Amino acid sequence: MSEDSKLLNIADVISKSQPTKTQLEKKCFDLSRALVDLNETLNQKMAEIAHLKKLLEGSSNIVMPITDEEEIASIQLEKLKAKSRLGELTLEETKKYDLFVKNKRLSQGDVTNINGVAALPKGLDKGQLIKIASKK
Repeated sequence: MSEDSKLLNIADVISKSQPTKTQLEKKCFDLSRALVDLNETLNQKMAEIAHLKKLLEGSSNIVMPITDEEEIASIQLEKLKAKSRLGELTLEETKKYDLFVKNKRLSQGDVTNINGVAALPKGLDKGQLIKIASKK
């Protein structure tokens, strides 16, 4: 094989491995269509997120999972409530009621007023603490 024919063969291989203008245009069209589709999906997801955020802001009744402690306290409180409808609770039952109410509040994260003592919110600065103390 001569040197010229080798160069022609290499030129043929290179030209065949390079995409044609039509192939490049098709690839460009496919990529732009994919980009448009992705953009539409992104816009839909962003609208869905905004909608869900509005629902969360407007909803004050977000259901939290119930802990075992809270479930036990609720069941026992219902039993004591039913007993109290039939008659007066004993001292022991009253103590249990008090204990179950406190346990339920603690399990729900409500520690604002346990044993008659109001808890202060976390993160108050000195000025806010002085203001609260001067009210009492």
